[in-house]
Amino acid sequence: MNRRENGMNWSGFLRHTVHAAKATIHTTRYILDSGGRATFVLMTTVFSDKLNDKYLRLWGIPLISLSGLLALMRFYFEGRWDLFGWYFLGSVIYTTFTWEICRWILKRVRRRIPGLEYTKQRLVLTFIFFMLVAGIGNVFVKLTFLHFGLKPPSMANKSFFEWWLINFPSILFFVLLLSCIYEAIYFFDQYKFLRQKAQLLRKQQAQQQLDALKTRVNPHFLFNSLTTLSALIGEDPQRAEHFVDELSKVYRYLLKAGRQSTAALGEELQFAASYSFLLKSRFEEGAFTFSDGRSDSKASRPSESLDRNIPLLTLQYALDYLVRTQNTPLHIQIYALENQLRIACENHPKTLSFDVDDNDWRQLESNGAQQEIQEGQLAILIPFTPDPLKK
Repeated sequence: MNRRENGMNWSGFLRHTVHAAKATIHTTRYILDSGGRATFVLMTTVFSDKLNDKYLRLWGIPLISLSGLLALMRFYFEGRWDLFGWYFLGSVIYTTFTWEICRWILKRVRRRIPGLEYTKQRLVLTFIFFMLVAGIGNVFVKLTFLHFGLKPPSMANKSFFEWWLINFPSILFFVLLLSCIYEAIYFFDQYKFLRQKAQLLRKQQAQQQLDALKTRVNPHFLFNSLTTLSALIGEDPQRAEHFVDELSKVYRYLLKAGRQSTAALGEELQFAASYSFLLKSRFEEGAFTFSDGRSDSKASRPSESLDRNIPLLTLQYALDYLVRTQNTPLHIQIYALENQLRIACENHPKTLSFDVDDNDWRQLESNGAQQEIQEGQLAILIPFTPDPLKK
């Protein structure tokens, strides 16, 4: 491809991009999914400043011009219907120009003070600006009529100000009417927009919870669990029944997990006990153990640690990571220290791993987890999180 063709392609791409950007107003929100990957969603969060008043202007301009003249017939005509056409034409031109200027002002006012909470202030400002524009415009209309000798005979003995003042009440009425109509349209458009935005946010939240649940319910884990269960049914029916009970506890906790971001250490330990039982069933006797080491001298007392909060499913991710990266025998212990949780085992890393999915460690790392290797032990340190219900 030569340089000219390349330039033409790029210019076409840029034109298409600009056109798409003008067609819809969106903001891009980057969201960390349950796997820690940065994804984005396009969400309409900016309310369009279009007035959507095409038919209002199409019908409103001639109707206001006509009704305004008919209301002032006894002041203007007194049998001079030959002037009605000129006055109607002048009224249409004046109404059109005034309307367009007021629309321009209205857009600026809405950009400066948007939102339903400023309805009263916006209505007052709109009315004041509309009244000023209409009043000044009416002065120019009267001066134009005077220049062409079209002053109504009934106004011959009245001053320019009196002539202008006779028109002003009708102008004031239509200005107030239009201000209220535009604000009512804006109010209902905003209300509809906010409802749609709320529905979109609920859908996105539900989708994110579903996606998060999909990553928590590891298909490999489910497959291995079902395979183990199938073997246990024939070998040890009583243990198979126990296995089903623990599996139901695990998935019940996973389903509940979509509604919160942290959990008490006590709840996580109960979940980890059920989860480790399922893992233990996959290994030979004594090849995998999981214990709570809070009785260790380095650990805090149970009454002080069980109510401490940690990120949700921390223990599941830690167990998955250690099972994935360490050789058996694997003996895992958990210690509740002063400000963090310590999950440790003997460091016997696998030399080759066919499971390249490191979602478990990325989740731990996103929660502030760190690794340390001391005296042949691998430890994962996870800080406690503050209780959202306590200040």
